[in-house]
Amino acid sequence: MFGDPEQASQRIDDWQAAVEASAARARELAQRQGELAVTVAVAEGSVTATVDHTGRLTTLKLDDRVRAWSLEKLSRTVIEANDAARWALRAELSRLIDESGLRDAP
Repeated sequence: MFGDPEQASQRIDDWQAAVEASAARARELAQRQGELAVTVAVAEGSVTATVDHTGRLTTLKLDDRVRAWSLEKLSRTVIEANDAARWALRAELSRLIDESGLRDAP
């Protein structure tokens, strides 16, 4: 009914090795994700936003050129930079997941 005990034992060993390899890849992915930060510049480099692995804005740099801007333009551009950094973060996280081989793992 179950076949050769030695073959069954080998299948179990193979399954265990696959599970352990997936777990190791998941740990590595979690570590890389936790260290991730993405920086994006917009408006010809006038506004630069950095987000951490959670998408939280951690750094905002404003070039001297923004002094001549209206507050409305400045606020729109800051939001644009933050949004662009968060989109870049999503893309980077997706790339890391693809590299890990875990996207389609059982």
